[in-house]
Amino acid sequence: MPFKDRNILIIGGTSGIGLQTARLLQEKGANVLIASRQQSEEAEALNLEHLPLDVLQFDNTFVDALPEVLHGLVYCPGSINLRPFDRIKPEIFRNEFELNVMGAVQVLQCVMPRLKKADSASVVLFSTVAARVGMPYHTLIATAKGAVQGLTVALAAEYASAQIRVNAIAPPSRIHHWQNHCSVPRRKTKPQASAILWGV
Repeated sequence: MPFKDRNILIIGGTSGIGLQTARLLQEKGANVLIASRQQSEEAEALNLEHLPLDVLQFDNTFVDALPEVLHGLVYCPGSINLRPFDRIKPEIFRNEFELNVMGAVQVLQCVMPRLKKADSASVVLFSTVAARVGMPYHTLIATAKGAVQGLTVALAAEYASAQIRVNAIAPPSRIHHWQNHCSVPRRKTKPQASAILWGV
């Protein structure tokens, strides 16, 4: 897919996978905008336009700074909240859902009119292999990302006629990165594919 002169919005594009995605898209000639709570030195060095946005304190005025036509949206926010199920309070589940699901929903509803104006557009959400493969201490993220998968396939079907592709990817490296930073017991698991894809 050619990216030159395409307008791509990355939510959470100031670090990690979001930042690397922004870097690659910029190298391919895309016009990349990033939206997050704070700018980072790494993202600033790329001279990318930064829009302030906290998906947990949602304010739709960020849309005013977007181009009239968007060719792509990448929603990257996630968490590394791994803990035993019996130590998870209901409000923590709600917070996880707000970040992973409702944040994506609100952003999508705001930018969908701009995505529809493109000749073809693409939406990429992030899931996790833990939503399909049982992994201890992943109850929070598996539950939230399972909802993201449902959102993905539903939107893919709904917007196919508008030439808007909606996919979710689940790179296992995110799981491994979380495990390296969380003090929970591990178990050996079979190697997973490089990514799992849902949607169309």
